[in-house]
Amino acid sequence: MIALQNALRYLSEDLHAVLAPEFVQEIRDRGRIYAYRYRPAGRLYGKPVHEYKGNCLEGKAFQVMIDRRGLCTEPSTPCSTPGG
Repeated sequence: MIALQNALRYLSEDLHAVLAPEFVQEIRDRGRIYAYRYRPAGRLYGKPVHEYKGNCLEGKAFQVMIDRRGLCTEPSTPCSTPGG
């Protein structure tokens, strides 16, 4: 399974035996690997674009997009962002 191999390559090999079954279950349940055990506690949200540091609006907008994609990984909330 390519998705599993791609996810595990970023982690220490001594964690593979523990994480592989969790990741396979995420693929079965959700269609992709989110690695929920590494998700930060609390609500994830994108701030207004003017609150990001940067030299151009496009760069700030990209940061907003990345933050808002985090909303799509919440287990109980369906993704409502375009293209998600």
